[in-house]
Amino acid sequence: MASGSSFTWGSLIDPVGKTMKHYGIDPHLGIDMLVASFVLVLIAFFAGIKYRKNKMVEPSQNLSFSRVVEIAVAKLYFFSKGFLGERTPKFF
Repeated sequence: MASGSSFTWGSLIDPVGKTMKHYGIDPHLGIDMLVASFVLVLIAFFAGIKYRKNKMVEPSQNLSFSRVVEIAVAKLYFFSKGFLGERTPKFF
C-alpha cells in the first residue's frame, strides 16, 4: 500500500510503478491514468457493439447504453467547442 491508509492503483502494480519512476513519471498518477484509460476503452468497446453488428443502424427513440455514450460525447464536443472554437475538430 501507499503511504498512510489511502488506496492507489499504483500500490497494486509495483513493478510498473518502478518502471514509470525510472523514466521520471509519477507512478501513482501514471497508473491512475492507465486505469482511467482502460475504463474509457471498455466503455467505448461496449457502447460500439451495436454499431459493429450491423452495417446500417436505424435511429431509434430508445435510450440504450450506446445512445447515452453518444449524447455524452456530443455534449463534450460542444463544451470543448466553446473553448477551442474552430480548432475543436482537430481534437475530436
